[in-house]
Amino acid sequence: MHDEPTRLDLEAFRGFTVEGRDGVVGKITDVLFHLAPWTVAYIVVDTGSWLTGRRTLLSPQSFREIDLASKKIRCDLDRDRIDASPVIEERAPVTRTIALEVDRYYHWHDIWITGGPIFAHPPLVEPIREGPGDTVVEVHESVEDDFQLYSARDLESFTVKAVGGEKCGTVKSFVIDMQRWRVAHVVLSSGWLLHERLIVAPVHLVHRVDPYAREVELSASRHEIVEAPSFQEISSLNPRQDRAIRTYFAGAVV
Repeated sequence: MHDEPTRLDLEAFRGFTVEGRDGVVGKITDVLFHLAPWTVAYIVVDTGSWLTGRRTLLSPQSFREIDLASKKIRCDLDRDRIDASPVIEERAPVTRTIALEVDRYYHWHDIWITGGPIFAHPPLVEPIREGPGDTVVEVHESVEDDFQLYSARDLESFTVKAVGGEKCGTVKSFVIDMQRWRVAHVVLSSGWLLHERLIVAPVHLVHRVDPYAREVELSASRHEIVEAPSFQEISSLNPRQDRAIRTYFAGAVV
């Protein structure tokens, strides 16, 4: 059990079924998070024909059980409670105002004060100390002051650059820490379509994100990134794989 996967690739996480107290709520389609400290604020649930034309946001604070084998998450909410929750339009950004409305409706702890949800029970593992420094988000005057959450889906296909601006791939996905509900790694796609290499880098190496240029910059050289151990496919990481990735990037420029 020591090598049991505890971190899932977002592609594997999508499609998990969310069950409430009285039945199925829907399936997970996306994750919304803060860029620093990369805490998961909400999962986005597609309710299908039940609540057509809207998104449902659920905080990890409402989860009571995660069943990796059956790909299910069980929450402490019933369908009527979710049905009466604030409406989140399908393609509308989740602003601070909207998030506060959702949090107050469910009586969840305010994620905008803490940078992430507060759990009733401590995480099962000790927090990993990341490298120094925070992710810098390029700010443009046209951006609303209260827009602070980012969608994992929106960041996919962003160009990934190394220190010095050298291109080294694109964002393919993210790896989610299912115990602490944090984004643990960014998955890069490098190489050609028929010879794609997937490189997994600790998310604390993300130094800069520019949503308008659609760029992500890592605090590592291009050589360190492209020569990192790669995967042909990835659905999860066990603790041994996670340690190997962190050990490799331990000497990266930060």
